[in-house]
Amino acid sequence: MAALAYHYPPDYADAVGVLAAGRGDCGGYSALLVAALRQVGIPARRILGFWTGDSWSGDSQWHVRVEFHLPGTEWLVADPCIGSTDFDPTGTYAYEFGFLPDADQFFAMDV
Repeated sequence: MAALAYHYPPDYADAVGVLAAGRGDCGGYSALLVAALRQVGIPARRILGFWTGDSWSGDSQWHVRVEFHLPGTEWLVADPCIGSTDFDPTGTYAYEFGFLPDADQFFAMDV
C-alpha cells in the first residue's frame, strides 16, 4: 500500500499494470492483492459491492474489495485501498483487514 498512489480514473485495472504504474483505484489495488495472495497459494477473489453512504463522502458508490480463504477461518475480507497511519505508520498493511466496520452498509457480489 505504501508503494501505490490512489488514482481515479485508473490507468490500469490489472495487477501488472497497477504495479508498474505505481497507482490505481480500488479495483486495481484489489487485483494486485488477489494476485499476490494467489502467488503464495492462498485462494483469493475480488468482490464488487455497493457502498450505501460510504464513510468518506457520504455518497453511495461502487467499490471493490478482496476475499481470501484461510483453512479453519474460512473466507476473510480485506480492503487493500483503505489504510491508516494511526495503526500502521509505514502504510504496509491494509487497515480494514478481516474487520470491516461498515460491512452493514456494503452489499457485495461475487461473479
